[in-house]
Amino acid sequence: MLLTLFGGGGRLSAAGEREQALWFKATRSRLSERCLAIAIVRPDATRKMEETFQKLWSMPTRVFQDERAARDFLSSYAPAA
Repeated sequence: MLLTLFGGGGRLSAAGEREQALWFKATRSRLSERCLAIAIVRPDATRKMEETFQKLWSMPTRVFQDERAARDFLSSYAPAA
């Protein structure tokens, strides 16, 4: 499972967008093989943002404004002990 915490704010610069695209390209297949779910926490989270991330990733992906809700979502994907 992957929990990401973003501070929100402005858009990425052109260089930042390139770096993000390179990271995505380099990690997509490995994450798709190994990651059960992704929770993204952003103070400015929207349904449209969630739909965009869901198109990018094959595993269940949700966007939250609240970290506790994100952790609860991920806990439902945790393997049984």
